[in-house]
Amino acid sequence: MAACLLALADLFKSPDLLAAQLRETFIDRTVACDATQIESNSLRKTEHVFCHGRTVVVGEGCVDLIYALDCSGSITRKGFNVSKEFVAKSVSLFQVEKNKERVALLTYDHNVYLQFELGAHNTTAEALQDLIEAPFCGGATSTTAVLEFIRENIIPQTRKRCKKIIFILSDGINNWGGNPIIIAQKLKKIENLEIFTIVIGTSTFGWTEMKKMASGEEHFIPVRKPDDVTQGVEKAIDVPLGNNLIS
Repeated sequence: MAACLLALADLFKSPDLLAAQLRETFIDRTVACDATQIESNSLRKTEHVFCHGRTVVVGEGCVDLIYALDCSGSITRKGFNVSKEFVAKSVSLFQVEKNKERVALLTYDHNVYLQFELGAHNTTAEALQDLIEAPFCGGATSTTAVLEFIRENIIPQTRKRCKKIIFILSDGINNWGGNPIIIAQKLKKIENLEIFTIVIGTSTFGWTEMKKMASGEEHFIPVRKPDDVTQGVEKAIDVPLGNNLIS
């Protein structure tokens, strides 16, 4: 039994491993440090330069970010709030504008709640304010419903030339509305689209679905505790310029 528990523990991502995975698969493939901004702010004279104020380097220099946050009873209010913190930290890497980086936020239990659609904000601060106001729900969990909503209502808003990234944050327990893998497979056929799934909690029930929804093994991130998500994304983003993987 002890050996089984140790083996299970190894499957979860520590904050350091979460940070490394986010850096490799998301941050450093999508954005790089904006050297022009760094020079204009005279930050090159600083010994420790952090990599905020990045510039998008994928596709045509634009990205559409779509976040789907589980707000059901099983993820708990703390898990939901940690998911919002993840969104806030990752969105802060971008300069949200209607013609540049755009963000959509959906929350879901057994229903889907559109908090804001792509192109709704002119600044990152506006997007973050609306994120703060997104409420906890507390119902059952239908990842199927939120993926179908994204496919039917959000994807038509995306720009063909831009990178499209979907983040699904959940405790992994889909218990309403059928199999979400079928919808995820349809989404993954869209050009320039990736799906990341982040599972929060100690239960491995639902991991198979979440893995199959993700664009690849490296896009599936299970974490044991909500606080691990916060620590991991902070470590991933607050990296000295000299350690950035993109030169």
